Amino acid sequence: MTLSGDGGGWTESGKLDALGHSLDTLLVRQIDPEIDSLLDRISGLLSAGWSKVRVVTDHGWLLLPGGLPKIELSPHLVATKWSRCAAVRGSSAPNIPTYPWYWNPLLRIASPPGIGAFMANSEYAHGGISLQECVVPELVVERGEEAVTATIAEISWRGMRCRVTVKSNAKALQVDLRLNWKQADSSIVVAVKELGSNGEASLAVSDDKHEGAAASVVVTDIVGRVLDSKPTTVGEDA
Repeated sequence: MTLSGDGGGWTESGKLDALGHSLDTLLVRQIDPEIDSLLDRISGLLSAGWSKVRVVTDHGWLLLPGGLPKIELSPHLVATKWSRCAAVRGSSAPNIPTYPWYWNPLLRIASPPGIGAFMANSEYAHGGISLQECVVPELVVERGEEAVTATIAEISWRGMRCRVTVKSNAKALQVDLRLNWKQADSSIVVAVKELGSNGEASLAVSDDKHEGAAASVVVTDIVGRVLDSKPTTVGEDA
């Protein structure tokens, strides 16, 4: 993973490849824990102050219970052979597709077609030419804004006026008193009030006929989304 802050950094996490080589198809039991561990690492980096984490890996892999299809390749044609690739010896001409190596075009690499393998019983392998091995996703995770939260801490009444105290991590929140907390048009106050810098708001009920009615104090954000609600009885101490 590469990190972006005021400068940059690099860190390594995860052991899926090592687990694949040692566990074969039992790797499937370890994928979720490995991803959870990676998420914890990314969250920790963002919480520590890094603004962006770019997640990359060097290759993908193939996994097939029972083993990948065996592809025959004569040993005398290659200098070295693995499950999904082999280094062609000199001017040998195997009947397997060959490709120039990026770092040395004079060296030819043989790769079995499809998801075949040069070695029998290979359940986990990588290094060949397949979408799974060659197309590698790149994930960029950025630190977003803190979620807006609000909790109604206290409701008190003096006559037909309701005083509300709210604990929140945001500003510009509004407080309302509704007969139905989900419906803005059920408001029974003279005016919806903006929450003060001290976390308090005072609401005046518009009509004495609502005295004794069941209602709800509601806190909303700037777009009207309800962040918290708490039941109360109009005109009585809550």
